[in-house]
Amino acid sequence: MLLLCLLTTLLFSAAGLAQDSTKVRFYVKGSSDFWIKLDGELLPLSNIQMISRGTHDIEIWSPMHLKYIGEITVLAADSMSFYQELKKDQEYIAYLFEMDKYKRKVFLGRTAPLFAAFAGAVAAPIFFFARKNWHEKTVIEDFKFEYFSSNASGADNIRARYQTTNALFFTSLGMVAGGLTSYALLQRWVKNLKKPVYRQLNPFTVETFEIGFHPVTGTPQVGLTLNF
Repeated sequence: MLLLCLLTTLLFSAAGLAQDSTKVRFYVKGSSDFWIKLDGELLPLSNIQMISRGTHDIEIWSPMHLKYIGEITVLAADSMSFYQELKKDQEYIAYLFEMDKYKRKVFLGRTAPLFAAFAGAVAAPIFFFARKNWHEKTVIEDFKFEYFSSNASGADNIRARYQTTNALFFTSLGMVAGGLTSYALLQRWVKNLKKPVYRQLNPFTVETFEIGFHPVTGTPQVGLTLNF
């Protein structure tokens, strides 16, 4: 009988607490990972919370965003929604621009010269053999024109192709030499570039720090209290 009365009392107490609380759905625009602190207490990681009715102080924070500080009025209802848009941290936006500049400089000082040297190394053998082929055709056409009075336009066309291939061959060699030389000269400049760093202050703070011994095992133990 005593147990039945105790269970009944607990049920009525739980029902009373439920009537004093409202299910609040939080919709935070800007990030899917956020933390909420209500009246100085960190809430569980969920966008659905049971909150007592009335006005509460609220803080919402997400990495790379500014912390929102305001109030929430929980109505006497079964459920309600709370919408808030977080603003990007201006320091993070500046960091993104600086990172883009850094990547462009690294590309110009390291990637571009190596790519030019690699492209030249691949193209040089191709144009070398094409150059030999067009050179032989040029010699044959010149011989035909000189001794057999063949069409001059055909010889001029083949000679133009030979000259173009010849120019491309030496250009590819220049790309290899220029790329490797530029890479060697720019390495010190690239190494001296400072990579941008974004360090956002962590809202977690250490409130207490205690060192003691476990009463049973006698081993050292450390106690920490964190506040969001």
